[in-house]
Amino acid sequence: TTSYLAGAAESLLELPILLPILICYKCISAATPWYLGGSSIGASEQSTRRIIALILCGIAGIGLTALFGVALARSMSPAEFGEFSAARGMLGLTTIIATMGFGDLVMNFLPSAMRDSEFARARGILHFAPRLIAAVGLLVAVIIVVLHWAIKHDSIVEVEHFAAVMLLLPIAGIQAFLAGAASALGAAVPSALVTSVAMPGLTLVILYIFRFAEGANISVMEAAIVWGGALALDCWLSLRVLKRFLGDDLKQGERETEPRAWVKAALPYLSTVVVLVWLDVGGMIVIGWVHTDPEAAARFSAASQLSSFALILGLVTAPLYLPDLARAIHDADAEEVRQLLRRRNRIIIPATLVVAVALVALAQPLLHLYGPTYGAAEWTLIALVVGKTANAVFALCLPEIQYRGKNALAVKILATFFVISVAAMVGMGLLYSDTGVGIAQGASLTLAMIVVQWALVRLRKQASTGKQPEAGKRPPAQ
Repeated sequence: TTSYLAGAAESLLELPILLPILICYKCISAATPWYLGGSSIGASEQSTRRIIALILCGIAGIGLTALFGVALARSMSPAEFGEFSAARGMLGLTTIIATMGFGDLVMNFLPSAMRDSEFARARGILHFAPRLIAAVGLLVAVIIVVLHWAIKHDSIVEVEHFAAVMLLLPIAGIQAFLAGAASALGAAVPSALVTSVAMPGLTLVILYIFRFAEGANISVMEAAIVWGGALALDCWLSLRVLKRFLGDDLKQGERETEPRAWVKAALPYLSTVVVLVWLDVGGMIVIGWVHTDPEAAARFSAASQLSSFALILGLVTAPLYLPDLARAIHDADAEEVRQLLRRRNRIIIPATLVVAVALVALAQPLLHLYGPTYGAAEWTLIALVVGKTANAVFALCLPEIQYRGKNALAVKILATFFVISVAAMVGMGLLYSDTGVGIAQGASLTLAMIVVQWALVRLRKQASTGKQPEAGKRPPAQ
């Protein structure tokens, strides 16, 4: 079975080069407002259709991502695959820093601005944020590359390979912001189609081009070029989606900018999201820059990619609910909050648990798709599946805390678990290599989500009894 699946994965690389690009572009262009538009999920039929569409996008996207990982792992040695995976993990973490929190801020800011007819402010943030992100991304990339050059002997990533990956940081940051802005304007499904499906599909297409031109094996630098080309095309597609869903009120007119206020409002989102991303990719960075074991990094990367199947359902459907969640909390409508979360949990939680059980049961066959040495990452995969399942189940808890005006509480909880996770990953990695790092990362993420849920329950009780009426208070972003 393993040999058959591996052969099927490689055979998909023989598809015509232009077919995936045309499919992605046509699907996005065909997205019509009656089916995909509108951030409100009040209509049950449209809500169900969009949820199903988002779930399908998530499944297709993570499947294509895993397929790309399998094809890449079988095109490189384990050491090279581990090196590239470590560099890409650092790119994922620093992308959040480059966005300055605007990718999450805009999810709350734009619906409020549109509802209050503050179109000049909405136009202002759409114009200001990408330029700020590009400048910050370039600055962060240069700083990180220089620091890496200074400690290059303590890393598994070569300086030139690391620089090639990190120079993609401005593009990655802009793409993340564009996706968030499109979701806030009601294009959650087209945005997910671009981010979750088009991106891995494009990587497969470009990887096919390199395999056709250079042979069966590719280098780390060529893998970086593959990823960069796909990311640039994906950023362009995200821009097309955003422009398609911009209303007439946002396309033209004066812009009102509040740089200082926006940056101040975005920083709490930045600090919390950075910790969440660390709890997702931090293990790869610890292995790449602390334990410096490229083959362990390769095993961890394979396990991390597969474990993302447990996270994707909760992650990809979140943009559909966040605008309405922010609106209900702002209006102090506790019943609407309960109904919204009940509808979401009734679909997402059972599906996520089924996926998690399947991943655990099929751990060995799935890992062997990457190569014969990757089966040793079974317990790493199981630990990461547990952590990402908890993250998917409680995906809306942290934004709800922030929308209730308790950013400081969210930062305090996640900062605590950031310190715990770093110490645990370093210590467990010394004892059990990638398995120890995976167990530490999965346990830290699970405990963090449990504590976040506990804190949210207390906030809801306080709001219902009137002790701290934060539900009607506007978040700092407004």
